[in-house]
Amino acid sequence: MVDLSAIQAQFEALQADNEHLSESLADVKAMMAIDDAGWSLITGIANGERQEGRDLDEVKAVAKQPRVQAASSAPPKRAVDLHAGFVFGKGLEIDDTIREPGKRGQQKETVRFFEDPVNQEAVFSGGAHRELQRERFTTGNVVVLCDPKKRKVRRVPIEEITGVMTNPDFAEEVWAWQRTWDQTQADGKSKKMVRWYPTNRWEGAKPTSIKSGTEHIPVEKSIVAVDLRANRQTGWALGVADAVAGLMWSRAYGEVMRYGQIVNESLAKLIFKVTQKTRKGAQNTAVKLGSANEYGGAGVVGEGQDISLVNSSMSAYKFSESQPIAAMAAAAWSVSTMDLLNSSAAAGSSYGSANALTEGNRNFMTGMQNEWTQFLQDIFQACGLGRPGIHWPPLDTPDAYRQAQELALYRPALHDHEFRAEVLDRLDYPGDPNDIPPLLKAESEGSARRPDPHNNGAQAASPDQGGEGNGTGGQNAADKRDLQDN
Repeated sequence: MVDLSAIQAQFEALQADNEHLSESLADVKAMMAIDDAGWSLITGIANGERQEGRDLDEVKAVAKQPRVQAASSAPPKRAVDLHAGFVFGKGLEIDDTIREPGKRGQQKETVRFFEDPVNQEAVFSGGAHRELQRERFTTGNVVVLCDPKKRKVRRVPIEEITGVMTNPDFAEEVWAWQRTWDQTQADGKSKKMVRWYPTNRWEGAKPTSIKSGTEHIPVEKSIVAVDLRANRQTGWALGVADAVAGLMWSRAYGEVMRYGQIVNESLAKLIFKVTQKTRKGAQNTAVKLGSANEYGGAGVVGEGQDISLVNSSMSAYKFSESQPIAAMAAAAWSVSTMDLLNSSAAAGSSYGSANALTEGNRNFMTGMQNEWTQFLQDIFQACGLGRPGIHWPPLDTPDAYRQAQELALYRPALHDHEFRAEVLDRLDYPGDPNDIPPLLKAESEGSARRPDPHNNGAQAASPDQGGEGNGTGGQNAADKRDLQDN
């Protein structure tokens, strides 16, 4: 008699595998679609809009996957955290935004603008910096609206951008952004709002409305839009997300790691190998062992049977061999594989590799800082506050031990007070650089009496080496070479 329940169970298992395979193939096709999207000339809805590269709909569609991945998948989240850490982790200084201590009355306008709670939440706080970097990583386009009268800055998510107007003669210059959002009314109901916001590149008089299709959309002439569009090429109007280049490799690495886990789990379940001479005996043994549900059970075998432990020491899945796939994602995001995987094993045994930011990655992060400098200066200028200087600390500084070694090597070229001033500065210790400690003074005086190791000439004779009475019986010791030159 045929066991229909067993056949049904096998069929359901195959069906589940087929569904999983279909989902995996769909994911792969989606990633390839992102990678192979057309970069053709697009005609938009607004007057003067003519874009090369991906259009607004494609940018918004592509942004959906990085947004989810940057929040839920380890490599993309780690990559955007690394970008934010390298670029904004040490902070930045903006001229004329530090409150003057002890000053009575109002502070400078730039200070009040910088300290405004709305502006802090939008662009100036540490949390805002990380969020702006995340927006760049996932969408490639950061848009803020500046109100020069109120001196307020507010961000606009890419999902609310519904149109782009460009310079009729130069398609890469964005002149205005169209925003569509639901405005909450006093009665609790929402009202659909659509507005155009001219950018700081707009030339000439601003119109009252812009025609989009058959509609005339109002223009907010008192608001100035400032944007950052990353990874563009000449002629492209819209930016491209940083995440796109490495997302496919990140997904592939995750799949390889997940399947490796399945392999190891499967191997862990194969503890014993049973050898039977007959098919009937093999089936009976499989039933008996399959019904066991406790660990440490004993098996009783008859003649012609053999049970042995499975040697899985050489058959476990080697996760380290998937590291080159992660390295492709790391290369696309300009971070090291060690940083992306948060594993020192990826750096081998090199202390320098594990602690230094490579030259290429450092230059990439510096380039992003320069773009953010332009973005922040545009915001100040749009609000009528000029273009303040923005200063970034060094990206890659040696650890305290290496800094101490470096300072010790420079010691001979410094005066005591200069050396002490540098030490106090690095230790952040309030002391007087001119108050030289006895030990440092003694070391300095001792080094002054010591001969110059770089002087290869004759060494000066000691006071008790006069050439005659020198402890050798008083004879003339000219041939004793009191003045050594070896």
